[in-house]
Amino acid sequence: MILGDLDRFKRVNDDHGHDSGDIVLKETAQRLSSQMRAQDVLCRWGGEEILILLPETDLKGALHLAEKLRLSIAGEPMRAGEHLIPQTISLGVTSCRGRDAIENAIKRADEALYKAKDGGRNRTEVIAPPQSEYAVTDRQGI
Repeated sequence: MILGDLDRFKRVNDDHGHDSGDIVLKETAQRLSSQMRAQDVLCRWGGEEILILLPETDLKGALHLAEKLRLSIAGEPMRAGEHLIPQTISLGVTSCRGRDAIENAIKRADEALYKAKDGGRNRTEVIAPPQSEYAVTDRQGI
């Protein structure tokens, strides 16, 4: 699972208007989805936040994809009319399996996201699930 937030997006709306902000959101969705597999799910989580669900993906795979996604946003400015708008994204990564409640995974991803924001933005941070959750599911073969 990846939780992301466009960095300083309010400034895009303030400096270029909400129409340009909408274009940046659409371009973000296109860039992200172009890097994802058919089974992955990209959702708008709220405002300029996104949630990506990655079925059958381990933490290492999710981190690898998150970095690809981050670079796809930061790699080149987004065109909104006559404006070229540089944009970055901060991403928080975790995994969820077995008896790990989805709410707990979302909290971890959110914590990792804020760690990325606090670390300077345009970063990917990871918080792994507690080992005990893996130990319980592994013993039961789930």
